[in-house]
Amino acid sequence: MPGMLVFQVDLFSARGIMPRSLPEVYERHKDILYSSRTRLNTDAARAAQELRYAIGRLLAKLPTRLRDDEDVRFIASTCTSDAVMSVVQLIYREKNYETQSKDYEFSRVSMEEHWQAGVNDTRRTLRHEELWLRPPEERAGARTFDITRDFD
Repeated sequence: MPGMLVFQVDLFSARGIMPRSLPEVYERHKDILYSSRTRLNTDAARAAQELRYAIGRLLAKLPTRLRDDEDVRFIASTCTSDAVMSVVQLIYREKNYETQSKDYEFSRVSMEEHWQAGVNDTRRTLRHEELWLRPPEERAGARTFDITRDFD
């Protein structure tokens, strides 16, 4: 069963505490704005994969006489129904002292902290290979998960 394993790195988390001030509102706005773009792309890829799976199952139900139709053959050629996709999300969890400047503050100290957080999340994720190497369920064709949130 061919497949694709994607490690998606998201530098902003859609989840966060309720803002208590205008600067915190601005900070959450950025988090949600940036992370929702990543999530939109992931959701679109998963939906396309699930559509390919559904079309493959539908084509398998067609009578033989319809399978030879030119349009059916074209659709079948675009829908590899046995390919699977797993997306492992590595989402940066911010520090309590970060502010709305985190999308342009690139000091040496903050970059080293971000790099170390990435190393830690990657190591934690790689320790759970029994989860991310397991293919999605047969009818799904795609799955997405965040090991640092879902499994620790």
